[in-house]
Amino acid sequence: MGNREALLDGATQCLYEKGYARTTARDIATAAGVSLAAIGYHYGSKEALLDAALQRAIEEWGDRLAASLADVGATRGTGEADDLNAGAGTGGASADGEARGTGADGAPGDASADGGTSADAGAGTDGGAGTDGGAGTDGEAGTDGEAGTDGGAGTDGEAGTGGGAGRGGGAGGRFERAWAGVLASLADSRPLWAVQFELIAHLERTPELRHSYAEATRRARLELAAIFGTETTDEAAALRVGAFYQALLVGVVGLWLVDPADAPSAPDLRDAIRTVAAGLTPG
Repeated sequence: MGNREALLDGATQCLYEKGYARTTARDIATAAGVSLAAIGYHYGSKEALLDAALQRAIEEWGDRLAASLADVGATRGTGEADDLNAGAGTGGASADGEARGTGADGAPGDASADGGTSADAGAGTDGGAGTDGGAGTDGEAGTDGEAGTDGGAGTDGEAGTGGGAGRGGGAGGRFERAWAGVLASLADSRPLWAVQFELIAHLERTPELRHSYAEATRRARLELAAIFGTETTDEAAALRVGAFYQALLVGVVGLWLVDPADAPSAPDLRDAIRTVAAGLTPG
């Protein structure tokens, strides 16, 4: 390991043990086993080194979180139905390869003659659903469109193998699993989050830190949007979604740092989002 990498490791150790404000250049040099002059040579200043160490730690946390969410299928691409707001779909394909785009108003898809309900109440081979979320005998949609109120779906289309979207599947399931992963990661990353909250108090007095923090925040928003499965080529939209997740994340982490037992659980967050979303639905 070279001096540059050793300084990053030493700075990270000091951040976690002493915090941002109480860490000195000598602390870092001692932890890294290098001379004080090495800090200026490689990074220019103690503050630049601490910023680099913190950014690396945040990126590593994000990478670990993304990997854990991918392992449990919490990000998009798992073939599950959206059920946080069951009228709006994403244009999934049915098992026979026929594209089925669902609109916010439940625009009609391929209709069966009667749009009847099958025995598993919401799951057909092709994943279509009528207004009550029921699927036709062969999985074709009822006359009122792809996604009904309950967002029933088929085997390989919008829904997962379990058929109809329920509390454990679909977007609600992804959301819950994602936040379960976030909350599980906090025990190991508590020092990282404590340092970030400490930094907020220094932003007003340190313009350089404010600038670097603002740029890091922009990157974090795009990464959070991707981590939580937002699929869009519109950067402005991704930033808005990322800002929402960032606000939720900072709030949840703040509550967890104060009292982990009193912080909202993943199911709490899922149910709260559903309640808020229901209040925003027109009509």
